[in-house]
Amino acid sequence: MRTALILAVAAGLGASSMTRAATVEVFVFNFDFSVNMPGSGPVEDAVIFEGDTVRWVWLTGLHSVTSVVGSSESFDSDLLLPPSTFEYTFSNAGTYAYYCITHGSDNGDGTFDGMGGYV
Repeated sequence: MRTALILAVAAGLGASSMTRAATVEVFVFNFDFSVNMPGSGPVEDAVIFEGDTVRWVWLTGLHSVTSVVGSSESFDSDLLLPPSTFEYTFSNAGTYAYYCITHGSDNGDGTFDGMGGYV
């Protein structure tokens, strides 16, 4: 069973955060979402800031990136095969659950089972 790590959206502080608009890549492969490519390190999520964009990059398999029902940040990539990408820019600080609609499920309470992650 995969332990879910957190890709947190943090509120930026100070004037420098006003100009920060980074794009963080999260790789989609096997049954994982990770900032590390397969074989280059542990499965790991990233910390991003308000206004940053997450770009999910499909490396293998038929997967999706779908927010759980009721999330204030709502996104759905539909099902994609590699080579595909999907981007979403987060505008609110918080922690958001997402899952793959073919390899996971929405529990209806802000959590997921199976293949998923947190932003």
